Amino acid sequence: MATLEVIGVCWVYGLNNFCRDIEFMLDIKIGLYWKFCWGFFIPVGLVVILVYTLVTQDRLTHDTHPYPDLAIAAGWTLAATALLFVPLFAMHGIYSRKATTIWGVS
Repeated sequence: MATLEVIGVCWVYGLNNFCRDIEFMLDIKIGLYWKFCWGFFIPVGLVVILVYTLVTQDRLTHDTHPYPDLAIAAGWTLAATALLFVPLFAMHGIYSRKATTIWGVS
């Protein structure tokens, strides 16, 4: 979820919009270091950590008994369902707007 949040804020909302909002709220100029971290380093780092965790994950066990395949599939189904709500609601919000374009300008 953190990966989706960072990507959503910096790449969908826009890094420049986010930095402008921070500058407005705090009345300070955002440096290149923070723009690099928020726009590249943190999203890429979170994706690398997520992929590494998924690749190196061992089979789940409880007291040396492995979980059945059906239980693991049910867990992945629940996780995928929860993650799909983010883009689904975003698409619903975009398509149900009264504006003629995605940015709200005609």
